[in-house]
Amino acid sequence: MPMKGRTTCALPECGAPLSGYSNLCTVHTVPGAIVRMGDSTMIIAAWAVEHEHEHGMVFLNDFAVGDVFGGRAGFEARLKEQGFVNVRLLGTTKKLEAERSKTLASWSGSWQAQYPWHAPTKERVFSDSRAIVLTDIAGDEGDALMALVYRDDVKLKYPDGTARTITINERLDTSASADDLIDLTEISLRAYCSTITTETPQLTVHRVPAGLDDEDTRKWLESLPRIQLVEHTERTEGFGGPVPPAGQKE
Repeated sequence: MPMKGRTTCALPECGAPLSGYSNLCTVHTVPGAIVRMGDSTMIIAAWAVEHEHEHGMVFLNDFAVGDVFGGRAGFEARLKEQGFVNVRLLGTTKKLEAERSKTLASWSGSWQAQYPWHAPTKERVFSDSRAIVLTDIAGDEGDALMALVYRDDVKLKYPDGTARTITINERLDTSASADDLIDLTEISLRAYCSTITTETPQLTVHRVPAGLDDEDTRKWLESLPRIQLVEHTERTEGFGGPVPPAGQKE
């Protein structure tokens, strides 16, 4: 049976009788996997979506499809509003398995009201820094691989002059400490190094002294050997990192 106590379609304006294990009627039902919870059942539907250069999958139960979004069309419109393109409902097991065999983005999973790219852009100041991690890996122009550890994210600076930011919710709990972020940074740097060299990189962690204001932090950073403060171009895609995105092989 569908969700216990339900007899009509989850679309508020519909009122038609339910179809099988679904919480929707025959007209509005969506294909998916049947999930049983106690005396209730629901259908978990899957959509293949893309954002920028990443492929992913988004899952939502049929009750929410009807009750929250007014049906499949409403949910798919919401996905497009969130920045997804090539939105496709996976109506067969064959299509589902074909998508699962791809390299899936880290945001794949149950539908979220807010995705990483929706977070407001914060203006960084030097006093947000908690540490800087240096390596002995350098590019052709002499630029070294390094990372800046902030209060709530990590900025990796690559030898080719580009950069990538790793947010806490991408890899860690939101309660991550400075030590957690430094550990994440070291793992990420080693993971990147393993893609370009067989040698073990040497990492040096410099923790920002406590109590420095923005100007004093800037001066402290500039006092470190081999440090030159320049702006790097943010990478729109990233390497697998310490934890590969869902479906990606290490």
